[in-house]
Order: sequence, then C-alpha cells, then structure tokens
Amino acid sequence: MPLPKNQQSASNGASREKCHDESEEEGQNESPESTKTSERSGSSSDESESDESVMDEEECERRRSRILEEMAATEKQFFLIREKLYEERMKQVEEKLAEVKTGTAKEYLEPLEELQDNMGVRIEVAGVLWQVRLAAASMRHEEEAKAAKCCHEAEKIDLYNHMKQDLEDRIRKLEEDRFSAEFSDFGELRTVQGKHKNSGGTAGRREGSSDPEMTNRQKGKRKKPTPVSGPYIVYMLRDEDKYDLTRQ
Repeated sequence: MPLPKNQQSASNGASREKCHDESEEEGQNESPESTKTSERSGSSSDESESDESVMDEEECERRRSRILEEMAATEKQFFLIREKLYEERMKQVEEKLAEVKTGTAKEYLEPLEELQDNMGVRIEVAGVLWQVRLAAASMRHEEEAKAAKCCHEAEKIDLYNHMKQDLEDRIRKLEEDRFSAEFSDFGELRTVQGKHKNSGGTAGRREGSSDPEMTNRQKGKRKKPTPVSGPYIVYMLRDEDKYDLTRQ
C-alpha cells in the first residue's frame, strides 16, 4: 500500500539526517580536505530540506482541506442516511400498526391465539364450576324445603293438638256446667213439687193441672240456659258435634 506524501517526506528527511550524522562521524576521522567537502555537501542538503519542508506544508494544507471536505460530505451523508433510516423505521412501525389493527400481524396473531385458548379453558372451567355450584344450591334448597315442610307439619300438628285439647277442655267444662245446671233445676223442681204437695193436695194438683201459665213458667224456668264463659261458637254447637270433636 503506498504511503502518503507527508509520511514519505518524513521518512526521506529521517534518512537524510541519518546519512548526515554518518558523514559527520566519517569527517571526524578523515582529513581536513574531507571536512571541507562534507561542509559543502551539508549546505546543499540544508537548502534541499528547506525546499522540501515548504512543499510538505503546502501538501499538508491541501490534505487538511481535502479531509475537512470529506468529513463534511461524510457528515452530510450520515445525516441523510439517518433520516432515511428513520423514515424506513416509521414506515415499518405504521405497517405493523395497520396489521395489528386489521388483525393480520404475526406478532399479534400468536399471542391472540394463546389468549383465545386460555379463554376457552377458563370458560370451560367456569361452566363446570357453575354446574357444581348450581347442583349444590339445588340440593341445599331441597334440604331446606324438606326441613321447612317437616317443621311446618310438626307445628301444624302441635297447633292442632293444642286446639283440640283446648276445645276438649272447654267442652268438658260446658258439660259439667250443663250437668250442674240440670241438677240444680231438677232439685228446684222437686222442691216446688214438694211444696205444692204439702200445701194444696188435690186442689193444688188441680190448679197446677188447670193453670197453663204456671206450667209454662215452670218449663221456662227449667229450660233457662246457664251463663257460659267459653266462646259462643262452642256454646252453640250441638251435642252430636261435640261428641265428634271429642272422638277426634
């Protein structure tokens, strides 16, 4: 690979300096004539080196300006490439976004398919769980309905027995009151009859048999109802109904 001109001039100058040093060393060992000839050659070499240094500075300036131009062109090209790359990236992003919106992007379809699979599994699990919970709720409802029905039947039986016992007690009390009333009426009737026998004899019997008002008064007194503390509906029951209630 060829070296640049400034490097070539630097290497030429170094070789000349080396030769100059060697010539000086040889001149020290040679005669005065040789020293004179060497001084002449050294002056000529200095003149050539000064000319070359001027040329090297001009070359360096030209190279510097050329490098600056190349750097500016490179920077401009870099900016252009960067803008183009940005536009390409934006175009790719917009295309991917359009594919995602339409649902055709691979990066979108694969996660979507996975999500749909997970959704199907979760829906299936939720359906099974719903059926299990529904079965448990129906069983619990049936058990509670049976328990409520049994409790209702037991309470109904208890209420029926309580009402039956209450009615039986009231009927028994009414029977006792009626029996005591009939017994008292019978005692009063016997007392009245005894008084008539003792006081009137046959005349009294005639008067009693001939006086319908007295007979009706005695009948009305005998059939007078006794006061009852129980409910009026029980008091108005017939004897057959009372007997049926006691048999139940």
